[in-house]
Amino acid sequence: MKIAIRTVRDDAEFESWHRGSEAMFGAPESDAELAVERALVPLDRTVAAVDGERIVGTAASYPFEMTLPGGGTIPVAGVTMVTVSSTHRRRGILREMMSFQLDDVVSRSEPIAVLNSSESSIYGRFGYGIAELYQEYRIDTQRAAFGRPVPERRVPMRLITKAEAHKELPSIYDRCRLSKPGMLTQPEAWWAGVLGERQTWKGGGSLYVVVADADEAAGTGPGYALYRIASDTPSGTWKLTVIDMQAADSVVEAQLLRFLLDVDLVGTVRFESRPLDCPLRWWMREPREARVVHVGDFLWVRVLDVVRALSARRYPVQDELVIDIEDPFGGHGSGRYLVSGGPDGASCEPTHRPVDLLMDIAELGGIYLGQTRPTSLASAQRMIEVTPGALARADAFFGWPVAPWCTTRF
Repeated sequence: MKIAIRTVRDDAEFESWHRGSEAMFGAPESDAELAVERALVPLDRTVAAVDGERIVGTAASYPFEMTLPGGGTIPVAGVTMVTVSSTHRRRGILREMMSFQLDDVVSRSEPIAVLNSSESSIYGRFGYGIAELYQEYRIDTQRAAFGRPVPERRVPMRLITKAEAHKELPSIYDRCRLSKPGMLTQPEAWWAGVLGERQTWKGGGSLYVVVADADEAAGTGPGYALYRIASDTPSGTWKLTVIDMQAADSVVEAQLLRFLLDVDLVGTVRFESRPLDCPLRWWMREPREARVVHVGDFLWVRVLDVVRALSARRYPVQDELVIDIEDPFGGHGSGRYLVSGGPDGASCEPTHRPVDLLMDIAELGGIYLGQTRPTSLASAQRMIEVTPGALARADAFFGWPVAPWCTTRF
């Protein structure tokens, strides 16, 4: 019998679909968490691979807006819950689901799909490129002195409950997310997972919340940190894990960092995710004590509408380049395009002008948020320079002075 690829039909089937996804990931969730997911995932954004009456493959997408270089935003599909049952591997099911889903994203006029990849070997063949890296820090609090004094403008801070955080954090997050390319909108229902009672991939569990209040007179914006403390060791050796920290400006960021490093009885502070341009090392009196224990990929970008995607972002230098793109999976982005732009605006249009650079659609996704350098991809035979000097120009053109970052776990 042929495997059918379709959307989930009703709430009862959604539960079977979601339970199947949980089983394949080995992460069972409660009824409350199932309700959170149902509130976030419209049925018509699901994908189910069905063998008779049995669901053997799953995928879905959340509707997000993503911050771009320059501070604008663009609609994106946040791909999630991609699984194929181990009983049905090597039958082309994943390929069929990915094709079904990308066609659906295109039909919604969403020019980009994004995802977090559980296995990095999978998604490049479907046109996704690594667009954002993060770093994890671990710091011994006994050696965490700053080399320079924290800014004198003291930021008022409050420890609040998770119930209070439900009311206060979304607006702070929305203000902060516009300063970092790659950040995603988080609808109200999303925060039910971030601040939920049970710890899951999205967050939740036993959390402390500190809020830095905006002080308009002093010119500082708001911020917050979500963190956990493991206190099952002798006092002074407790471990504090920072789940998320957002700050509207550098003064607030410095004072939140100092607060977290000074929590009583804690011996080690671990920052789960910070952007590559995080200034923590440069604050430290002993920079080596800001130990980067892991660098990983997080946000993968798949461009579907090249014209709209490249017109929406901004570019740090004024220039124009002709790029020729191969899109072997679906052909959505194939073509030759003239990209013109600078700090104040941009345009992109199909062209017949001579080519400057050749690349696959995955490489366009990789450079889209400004972190990955075209010269790096070219050195790995992933991009070809046709016009001499085009790669160096592309480094300057597609780069961005602020590192991309995404903290939304989807």
